[in-house]
Amino acid sequence: MKNSFLKKVNSGGSPVANFKQNQCFLARNDTLQDTLKHFFDLEGLGIRDDPVSNEKDQAMEIFNETFEFKNGRYVVHLPFRKSYDELSDNYSLAKQCFQNLWRKFSLDPELHQQYHEIIRDYVEQGIIEEVKDDIKGNESNRPLYYLPHLAVRKEGRLTSKTRIVFDAGCHQNNELSLNDSVCSDIKQAFLQICLAEEHKDAVRFLWSNEEPCVHKKPKLHVYRFNRVNFSVSSSPFLLAATIRHHIEKYRNDYPDTVQLLGKCFYVDDLISGGKDFEEALQLPRSAKNIMEAAGMDLRKWISNDANLMEQWKKEKFDVYPVDKTVSLGVNTTKVLGLSWETHEDYLKMDTRSLLEFVSIDKNTKRFILQAVGKIFDPLGLITPFTIRVKCLIQDLWSEKIPWDDPLPPHIEREWKRWCEELPHLENLKIPRLVLDSTLDEDIIELHSFCDASKKAYGAAIYLKSRTRNGISVKLVTSKSRVAPLNGVPLPRLELLGALIAARLTSKVGKIVNSKRSCVQYHWTDSKIVIFWIKGSKTRWKQFVANRVNEITGLTDPNSWYHCAGKENPADLLSHGMSADCLVTSNTRWWTGAEFLSNPEFPENSQSFDSDLDYLTKNEKETIVLERKKIPETESSKETVLLTEDDSGVLDKLLEHSNNYFKVNRILSYIFRFISNCRN
Repeated sequence: MKNSFLKKVNSGGSPVANFKQNQCFLARNDTLQDTLKHFFDLEGLGIRDDPVSNEKDQAMEIFNETFEFKNGRYVVHLPFRKSYDELSDNYSLAKQCFQNLWRKFSLDPELHQQYHEIIRDYVEQGIIEEVKDDIKGNESNRPLYYLPHLAVRKEGRLTSKTRIVFDAGCHQNNELSLNDSVCSDIKQAFLQICLAEEHKDAVRFLWSNEEPCVHKKPKLHVYRFNRVNFSVSSSPFLLAATIRHHIEKYRNDYPDTVQLLGKCFYVDDLISGGKDFEEALQLPRSAKNIMEAAGMDLRKWISNDANLMEQWKKEKFDVYPVDKTVSLGVNTTKVLGLSWETHEDYLKMDTRSLLEFVSIDKNTKRFILQAVGKIFDPLGLITPFTIRVKCLIQDLWSEKIPWDDPLPPHIEREWKRWCEELPHLENLKIPRLVLDSTLDEDIIELHSFCDASKKAYGAAIYLKSRTRNGISVKLVTSKSRVAPLNGVPLPRLELLGALIAARLTSKVGKIVNSKRSCVQYHWTDSKIVIFWIKGSKTRWKQFVANRVNEITGLTDPNSWYHCAGKENPADLLSHGMSADCLVTSNTRWWTGAEFLSNPEFPENSQSFDSDLDYLTKNEKETIVLERKKIPETESSKETVLLTEDDSGVLDKLLEHSNNYFKVNRILSYIFRFISNCRN
């Protein structure tokens, strides 16, 4: 108690916040989680921002300060983000993993033989070397880490059936792995870059030269990499930075080729083309010379031009082998995971592994998720078909079905129907060429269409080129999202579809504009969305305002137009369709709205303005609901602090009043009210 002009008052420190400690146990299926992560990462391509981080700048700074060029190869350092002391000693874990692998070898001598040949080949090429010292833990100032490894078999690979995969993310409990400690098709691209001496011990691994035997423990030998290992998370960055630095040295000698290499490398794959035979021949010649100077051999050259392939063979290029005895249309190669048939120049969906998997027919929640993870459609070419199974996954979660329980009858029927339609995708032929660079297009247009239903929303992008030979409209890409379960109103879902359209068009537009200038148009069948986009974003509540702000930042509000729902191709991805219809009878999905085929802009298209006259009564009511409560002319900025109060009712009453009789009276009224409600 302290004296004041108000007489005696209480004083002292404020009550200390009560902290609650929760202990949780998490059981995770890493394989299933990784599969789903891969699937949804692909689904987000083009519509999700890349993570903003300074790690790339930090890694580039380390690269520029430490790289060297010795004996015809680049020597680099691993871009560590942590101190070496924090890197865990995982020798015992790597030893346990190797012993498990050794037992597998004893049951599969052929696998051991292939594995041993790869290790021996690495030693002969100088890619790895045996370590003679016996250092364990961090006894030196160098980073020390052991890479567990395993065999991966892939049938149909041209280079080898068995590959060794190293795991730089493996770690002891509560310890860091090598991938936690670093930031960030050329023949064995990563293995062409040398690793600095002081970082070689960070990529050790265990091996034995003995014959595998179940009843005998192997004598372990320690090896380490002399070159960059592809399992380390920083390796793609180191490869890209090395290639970028190397090709820049040749900009004055080969300006066109350097520009092409700078844009057309995807990790270790070079994908490009030429306007004519001579250009398509000259660019590979100079590119091959440039990359060989860095010890990198460009190989597996392939083209849709048979004459070009023959010329490459004459000049001793490493050409992708093609079996001429196979019937036309069957020869395919994988380009960034997509199947490309070079004779007729079309893309196709490779569903063999997916069909083989679903033939097991387990019909559980876990099985469906594993099957969905095998879908590879990064461009969204079959979105109307795949959206159905994404909605099915949401139904599984909403009904809280256990992982390994049988599916409810209605979900099982839909799942089996979807699986039965899969073989139809084998008949799908998608023309690879979207924009013919050999023609002088008069006008190039990008048209985005967006739509939403209560189940899903999304957008599709089409490229329209008008030349002297006529009009061509091709599907470029599409993306979709399943609608949230919390009952988001349809107009807001339509706005989310418009946001996907804006993001996709922005990405595609940058690529097209790098070749030819293009005009962008955006279409929706929602008048409310057009009203929101063309109106002042300060009018709307936070949800609408934030998304309108991004849409208008990516697109011109005056480029948004209204189209009828029956003409909107995005209606197909929001409602879904069968594989048979997608392949055989639906031209609207592949060539867009019918009016795009006309040379003139559609007469019935309406861009509307910010006037409410064209809206229906229900649409006007929706607009009113999304308006802010403050006058439109006012502008205010507020800072809001959100806190969580765990205090009880009595604490709140004591804060309201310190009069005992008043608090007692309030409690009496509360209990009386509760009693009356019960009676």
